[in-house]
Amino acid sequence: MDLKVFDKAVVPARLGIFDPSISFLHSQVALKQHTLDKQDSLYQDFLRFQTDFDNLPLDEYMKEGDTYRRRRFNEVLLRDEGEWISLTLKPLRGFYQATTVNGYSGGVDRIYQPLELSTISNPFLHQLIVDMYLLLPAERRGVSRVWDIGIHLYRITAQPDAPGHPVPEGPHRDGHEFTSITLVNRHNVEGGESLFFDQTATVRLRHTLKSPLETALFDDAKGLHDVTPIHCQDQASIGLRDICGFSLNPVKE
Repeated sequence: MDLKVFDKAVVPARLGIFDPSISFLHSQVALKQHTLDKQDSLYQDFLRFQTDFDNLPLDEYMKEGDTYRRRRFNEVLLRDEGEWISLTLKPLRGFYQATTVNGYSGGVDRIYQPLELSTISNPFLHQLIVDMYLLLPAERRGVSRVWDIGIHLYRITAQPDAPGHPVPEGPHRDGHEFTSITLVNRHNVEGGESLFFDQTATVRLRHTLKSPLETALFDDAKGLHDVTPIHCQDQASIGLRDICGFSLNPVKE
């Protein structure tokens, strides 16, 4: 791969980070722990991926001058070619959500800075995308061989005197077919509990992502989701929660 420019990767169509067992609790959310050995080259790629979060720019679409969220965004087109899966980088565009989906910052094209070259060309990221796609229910995955994958990198910080809010809009849907969130790093924080609600806004599941690479994959249309604020455990330093999120949507061929 030419590291001076990235536009496409081709990955074997097999799981590389998670095992194939999958169970969607309440037909809504599946929780996964990684099976990578720390000597695996993909795990070494993951360690490099972690460091890229130290260079996320501020999210300029936060209200009231809040500075607790940093973010980057890109999209790739996933094409299932049988034994191989290709990932093609899409032209950068604004990220749009309707106000009916996101009452906090919806209704505008949000222009985020793209992933750095070291990130978008990282084999770990490519494998994580492929794993999330392959873990989708077979009958849903089979509706198309082409999927649009949004890559959302977030860092939420907590200050000793102020919490960080992973989801300032509160309980919501993302407006996608499926969404995944993978914990990349968690340091000096308490809180950050993921909440999954049914259609009547009753909590179905509470779960806190605590270990790096722990992942929640969920069917967005099945209900709302939210994350509680994070607070510093040690008041002498800041806390942080780094997340790699994917939106997964089939493309009509």
